[in-house]
Amino acid sequence: MPVNLLPNASKPLRRLLAGEKGSIRDSLAAVIVLTVVATLIATTTPAAAGVVTATGSVSERLSAISALVDDKRPSITWGTATSPDLRTVTLPSGTIAKVALWATTQPGGVTYEALTARDRADTTATCTTVVNVADGRCLHASLFRADDVTTLVPAPIIRMDPSLQTPIGSVNPAVQASPLPAATGTVLATATPSAARIWRYLIHAGSVQTSAELRLLQSGKTLATIPISADGANYIGTIAVSAGAPVTLVVSDGAAVTDTILIYDAGAAS
Repeated sequence: MPVNLLPNASKPLRRLLAGEKGSIRDSLAAVIVLTVVATLIATTTPAAAGVVTATGSVSERLSAISALVDDKRPSITWGTATSPDLRTVTLPSGTIAKVALWATTQPGGVTYEALTARDRADTTATCTTVVNVADGRCLHASLFRADDVTTLVPAPIIRMDPSLQTPIGSVNPAVQASPLPAATGTVLATATPSAARIWRYLIHAGSVQTSAELRLLQSGKTLATIPISADGANYIGTIAVSAGAPVTLVVSDGAAVTDTILIYDAGAAS
């Protein structure tokens, strides 16, 4: 008499073996497929294995140059597009890669770039020359880094503030971290423009008495009048200057203490 291994009393067991996602037949089919795939991998040809190795090499090299352009340490040396810095990099696999590094300054930031050969067996210099960025034999990584607050400071015509020991341009010694009082008529700073330009200024000053006044003058013409309060404050403005004649910052009334003067070029006069 045949024996039923799964009698009616064992229906819950059959449901358990069937599972929630498929039947026992589905599970057996999956095992067979996995066995076939494993056999194919075990008996793969050397050519197929080479493809896998090459793919790994490309990924490793691309990761390496991407990490280089993302490295923000100031110790990193960057060349230029005409003369890139050449570096030898040891990859995690132990292979050696020659990498060309260069940086290009642009409005608002700097673009950092790296170039290396796609094939680790490549002994040519193709991928150490910037003009070959688009060459299919090379791997290229590029990253633009925007300027931060410190690099956005414009090139000054006149500058003196508590962070400096020595002024830029012609500045009266009374302008310092602990400013000395400057009486009416004192010239605090002077500069001579070489062309008609727009200048911007930032001045931090206070009055020794109840009020004082500073003026920016050129050829007897008042370019800006700055009323100074007793409490130190920042005063910001824009002036149009002409070529050839000195522009002076003068205490025009009262007595003032000034610890910061920044004057910089903002473009051509219209």
